[in-house]
Amino acid sequence: MTDPRDQNNQLAHELGKIYQSFLDKGLLCDFFVENTAALAGASTVWLLLSGHENQLWTASCSEPGGEFPAQWRAEVQAAYEKGQPVRGDRRLWIPLIVRNSALGILAVLRREADPPFSDDDYGLACNLTFQMASALKNLLLFEQNVKMERLAAIGQTVGVVLHEVKNIIQLATFSQEYLRIGIEKKKEDFLTRGLNGIKRATREMDGFVYEMLSLTKDYKISPEPFKVQTLLEELQADLGEKAHQYGVRLECEIDKDFPEAQGEPRSLFRALLNLVKNAMEASDTKKTESFVRVRVRRKDRDRYQILVEDNGLGMSEEVRARIFQAFFTTKGERGTGLGLMIIDRTIQAHHGELSLASRPGEGTAFTLTLPFMLPAA
Repeated sequence: MTDPRDQNNQLAHELGKIYQSFLDKGLLCDFFVENTAALAGASTVWLLLSGHENQLWTASCSEPGGEFPAQWRAEVQAAYEKGQPVRGDRRLWIPLIVRNSALGILAVLRREADPPFSDDDYGLACNLTFQMASALKNLLLFEQNVKMERLAAIGQTVGVVLHEVKNIIQLATFSQEYLRIGIEKKKEDFLTRGLNGIKRATREMDGFVYEMLSLTKDYKISPEPFKVQTLLEELQADLGEKAHQYGVRLECEIDKDFPEAQGEPRSLFRALLNLVKNAMEASDTKKTESFVRVRVRRKDRDRYQILVEDNGLGMSEEVRARIFQAFFTTKGERGTGLGLMIIDRTIQAHHGELSLASRPGEGTAFTLTLPFMLPAA
């Protein structure tokens, strides 16, 4: 004949496997309380968890909205703090202990008209609580890791924002100084530099804010007809000086009689701007002639392609595999690790595709394949 205690141990073990599968603390607590109430033949079951300064709070009750009786609160608190079960005729207080640490306590009650708890009832409740304590500890550790990862991501994001804003403020400060000198000494070239710098800083801030918004969950573009040729002209105007600083020849080419396309020129320009900037920063100083080439061409009747090519340093296999991950950068403190992820989201929002080819020492080529007309929303 099978020993009831063996059956109870096996039952608790099987339920423990189910407990371990939960990823939501509330659902786990409710499930535990409900099956404990049914298996232990209890009138009411509470699961109390530890809060601030070891104060217990009700995580779950077998009766919706059931408040734990005030007459038992001091006794339950003492059992929790001692970490020792208390067994009465019609009440059980069983702490949830993991590695000498108490996470909370199980409180099981029967009515006065009910029979007292048997040894088997008590043993089953203890076994179920032991299994629950293990599962709850693992889930709390998982939640803690998720919170720490979220905090780390928030910290990285704040760092990115401060890094970019600092650069824009620095540009605005230099431009302001040009304006001051231009006004005081009546130098027109200084005034021009200052005004252009302020204009560029304002544009950079506007673009950066827009890029940050593109990372939000509900990011959507506002398409309109535009000329791709205009984007190339703006690239030449914005990055001509930077290309000179890096000793890179910036080339922009487009097929003759290229038609208008539909899309959001603002976000596409930022995507191209960042790709070309990255290409310039990856130029190989050992080469006698470095270039970054932006070419626009038809792919077929419905699609066109923008190629951003360079003959720079290229990427290793590891970098190619991780390049679109958030916060991954090869630029150290100069990089944010968000640029390529934002570009990828922009192309996806345009129902396009982004591909990459790169070899160390030979250069890199990004291909943006986009539709001339976006599908109806």
